[in-house]
Amino acid sequence: MILPGVTLGNNVIVGANSTVTKSFGDNLIIAGNPARVIRENPVKLKK
Repeated sequence: MILPGVTLGNNVIVGANSTVTKSFGDNLIIAGNPARVIRENPVKLKK
């Protein structure tokens, strides 16, 4: 569940059954209740 007013950056992965209560930046994996950063998600660009 993503609460109203929350924004997520590019390439953010949200875990199942997570409650996102605040905004997060780019390239993160978040999960939990309330959601927190699990790790940074490095972006691998296709060439």
